[in-house]
Amino acid sequence: AQQYLVINGTTIDGQTGLPVEATKNFGALARFMDSSHKDVAMAVQCLTFLGCLVCEAGNRAKSFRAGCVDVVVKSLREHKGNALVQEYGIWVLTMISVERRLALMVASLDGIKMACKAMKAFPRVHSLQQRAAWFLLIQLSWKHPAVLMSMKKRGALELLSSAHREFPDCKLLEKVFVDSTAMFEGRPVAEPLIAERRVAVRQDDRSLDATATPRVA
Repeated sequence: AQQYLVINGTTIDGQTGLPVEATKNFGALARFMDSSHKDVAMAVQCLTFLGCLVCEAGNRAKSFRAGCVDVVVKSLREHKGNALVQEYGIWVLTMISVERRLALMVASLDGIKMACKAMKAFPRVHSLQQRAAWFLLIQLSWKHPAVLMSMKKRGALELLSSAHREFPDCKLLEKVFVDSTAMFEGRPVAEPLIAERRVAVRQDDRSLDATATPRVA
């Protein structure tokens, strides 16, 4: 049975730890995240909940339309010194980026910039390095010229190399670095972690933005 708590007149969902109002739909969640993004504990709670939601394919475009990605990036900026917020925020961006159109929009909202900054800020946090490396590999796998240019500008390959050197026993970071290097150089990837993309934009993704090519900083 669903459990609720009432704290200072606000009904809290017992499973998520969030106000019940914020769990009704993505618009309500985005508004709550925006109003409470300065609270680090609440930011982590919201990112955890959102990360679980966008694991389902049907929720990714909905969350984007509601403005959730904008608020995630806002939280990453606000809590740039908190490794947990960075890790969970990048996890959300990663799950949304598994769809091409959404990936390009995430990149256009400074997703790549924020992931690279997090890798620089927390070079010894293994779990964060893994999350960020996976995000960069997914972005790179879509083979968009603007994304590749942004990664070169941010020194993404050097950051992946540093992560591999910092954690030499981590097979995931090693493979991400090897695959990313091949993609940067335009070489075929042997046994790729991510299968070669066959671009297919779903009908409901086309309405996300009228522009044909998002601008990636």
